[in-house]
Amino acid sequence: YRQLADADAERHPFRPDQIDWKDYWINIHLPGLRQHIFPQLDLHTRSRPRPLLRHKTLLELLDRAAERHGARVALEARNPSGQRTAITYRELRDAAHRAGLLLRTRGIKPEDRVLLISENSPDWVIAYFAILYAGAVAVPLDHLIAPEELLPICHIAEPRAALLSAGCQNRLGASLHEAMDGILAIELAELHRPFILRDQTAVPLHVERKTLASIVFTSGTTGTPKGV
Repeated sequence: YRQLADADAERHPFRPDQIDWKDYWINIHLPGLRQHIFPQLDLHTRSRPRPLLRHKTLLELLDRAAERHGARVALEARNPSGQRTAITYRELRDAAHRAGLLLRTRGIKPEDRVLLISENSPDWVIAYFAILYAGAVAVPLDHLIAPEELLPICHIAEPRAALLSAGCQNRLGASLHEAMDGILAIELAELHRPFILRDQTAVPLHVERKTLASIVFTSGTTGTPKGV
């Protein structure tokens, strides 16, 4: 610029000390990048195949999702009044891990079968992963299951405990205890309550790829329900 003739320098003034740099970056430079540069970068990166992440277990899947999408919304629910509540991936992972520790303090051991009976809700998802974090096997059942259907399922699954919503507890609680004597029934709301963590339950459990995670029962329309 210093080599320009005076007439050219006058025609193309360059006075950096008089530039409003904040205005330049916000209103000129960044909009220019968005309009002319970023779209080209997207075209280049979009064509590159992204390797699929492989997860050994469902818990590893949730852990990686919490690390990768932490503050993004994972689950959203709407109550009867229309109010929406949301839970992020990190909150889901932390709530499930905490609830898994609670289950271990209540005597749930690895490979124990735990029934899960609840309406569709974020608490259902938290409870499902909590069972896995406790090292147990989740046995989800339809919340509209008839009381008389519990007996053959309990005979096959031999559950140690059951996690139920308040509505399912009121409707099925008595039948559940008749079907499985000594079963531990826990309402989903209890998973959010404070509890005392004992030293032995704080030790993380090691879950292998071949560890049984869940047993799903058929509807039993053609006979006795079968667990798969």
